[in-house]
Amino acid sequence: MNDPAFFESAQALARRIASEGGSQASTRATLALRLCVARNPKPGELDRMLSWEEQERHYFEQHREDAKRMTGVDDPDLAAWTMLSNVLLNLDETLDQGNNRNAA
Repeated sequence: MNDPAFFESAQALARRIASEGGSQASTRATLALRLCVARNPKPGELDRMLSWEEQERHYFEQHREDAKRMTGVDDPDLAAWTMLSNVLLNLDETLDQGNNRNAA
């Protein structure tokens, strides 16, 4: 979703991941998924999330103004986690989480 309020949620999630997730990307990615879908990553998911975050971080390291526009600060790492957070918040599993509880 490209709704500004939805993207602000991704920014807030990224800040939470950065403050509570420790310094290792794998710990941060696991926390991010747990916050969105209330489970640990399945086999292969963690690798895909880490690959995506690394790709985004490399982009923002080369395009620091984009990182600053996105996060308000010159922080490629926070910008990368914001992008990953946006992806996770857009997962069908995240969006349908409340509906699945009522399916039983």
